[in-house]
Amino acid sequence: MRRFNLSCCIGCVLGVVFVFAMGCKSENNGGGSVSVEKNVAATQHSTLNRVGQPTQLPDCAPAFNGEIYYVVSTSEFYYCNGHEFTQLDVQGAPGADGIGWLVSTSAAPSASCAAGGIQLSVGPDTNGDAILAADEVASIEFVCNGVDGADGTNGVDGADGVDGINGIDGMNGVDGADGVDGTNGVDGADGQDGVDGSSCSVTDNNDGTATIACDDGTSFTVTNGTDGKDGQDGQDGEDGQDGEDGQDGEDGQDGEDGQDGEDGQDGEDGTSCTVIDNEDGTATIKCTDGTSADIGSEPTPLIIRTTNLPVSSDCPSGGVFTEVGYDLDGNEKLDASEIVSTSTRCNPVVCSGTSLNTDNAVAAFAAQKCTRMEGSLTIGGTVSSLAGLETLLEITGALSIHDTTQLIDLTGLEGLKQIDGNLNLLNNVALLDLAGMESIVSVGTDLNLSENSALENLEGLAGLSSIGGSVTISGNSALTNLVGLEGVSVIEQRLTIVSNDSLTTLDGLEGIASIGVYLGILNNTSLPLCAIDLFVAGVGALPDAAAISISNNGSTDPGLCVAP
Repeated sequence: MRRFNLSCCIGCVLGVVFVFAMGCKSENNGGGSVSVEKNVAATQHSTLNRVGQPTQLPDCAPAFNGEIYYVVSTSEFYYCNGHEFTQLDVQGAPGADGIGWLVSTSAAPSASCAAGGIQLSVGPDTNGDAILAADEVASIEFVCNGVDGADGTNGVDGADGVDGINGIDGMNGVDGADGVDGTNGVDGADGQDGVDGSSCSVTDNNDGTATIACDDGTSFTVTNGTDGKDGQDGQDGEDGQDGEDGQDGEDGQDGEDGQDGEDGQDGEDGTSCTVIDNEDGTATIKCTDGTSADIGSEPTPLIIRTTNLPVSSDCPSGGVFTEVGYDLDGNEKLDASEIVSTSTRCNPVVCSGTSLNTDNAVAAFAAQKCTRMEGSLTIGGTVSSLAGLETLLEITGALSIHDTTQLIDLTGLEGLKQIDGNLNLLNNVALLDLAGMESIVSVGTDLNLSENSALENLEGLAGLSSIGGSVTISGNSALTNLVGLEGVSVIEQRLTIVSNDSLTTLDGLEGIASIGVYLGILNNTSLPLCAIDLFVAGVGALPDAAAISISNNGSTDPGLCVAP
């Protein structure tokens, strides 16, 4: 319970209620109470006590006789007579309304508040209009903004928060513009010399005849033609006057030997020819390039003329134009009417590895007319056609065609003969066949054909004869056979054929004579066991038994296969 001192006014009120004598006496006795002197007949002092709730009032025992309690929550006074509490009515009659006071605020002038602040104007509303007029202002105070204090020292850095979860990958951005064409690479090494054509030799028989013998076993004997009639002698010209003999000059010093010339370009493959006896004193020479010539006592000379070609759209690195014909008029020149064949050979164009993800990118690359790619070629995205890549003959890295959605075949790669790295065809959902790859002869490392759900056959690989690594054929659900791989005889590393649901035969692998490291034929649900047995029986050199895995394939009915 808390006690507090009463003001003189409250003491007066209580004095009236209890008929106390006029006046107040305040004692500070350290107990927080106020003693009120009663009328002259009273000798007891009352103490005012304070409680929060009525329930906190003590029992009105004789010990509390004369005590007064003020209840804060109800604003009521209670008096204890030693037996019970009595509520005291201390409210007098209502007084007259007082004058209200008003407070108005405005911005403080800078003269009073250098950093800005608020001006408080206070005064009585003497005219009762609820507006503090200038003549009603009794006092003015200023509440000024404090001047900015000096910056506190920086707090210690908090510990790093836990890394947030990685966000979802954003969509692929639009393909950037094609980069500037790189500088032309160093000219490749000279190609190997062409295969020599069949050669012929002429032997003088010293009897007015000669024999032409060719290394293909054909021969023909010709006679010398008869001498033509002598022409008429021309008239003798008049003798000129003899000039004076000049003095012999001194011999000049020998000049220094000139530098050796650069090696010429490799010659084109020679042309094989055959001599046919016409049994009329003449013979016909026919060559594999379609040219021919009749010979007799006076053979017709063959003339070959070559012209270097400048850089052009057809030959971006230049080339050689060759014309072949017979000097029919004997003027030792090849006239236009004497030409029997022509050919154009462009110099190689070398380009760097790249990735092509749109048809526009394919068209831009095709314009380079690249013949040899140094590096790898990757094709994917929305590419729907490879037309324009026909000039590409060799890739020194890998060829990877993956995750295309519109490519149905590989037309455009007809010129490609050699891939030094992998050939990867992966997850091309619209790819039906491998048309366009008929010229491919060798793959330097691995052949991987996987998850091409629409691929029906491998016939486009019919020219393939060499694979330097492993072969994997997996998850091609529409593939029914392996026809197209007949030219492959050796698998250097691993042969894996897995989960090709429509595969019913291993036709196409009958040429394989050796498998180096591993053989796995697994989970091909339509492939009967007898077809696997026939294939394995035809392979001359197999891996160790521990490296052969054949399981979970199709029917075990031997009647489903007929041995070849």
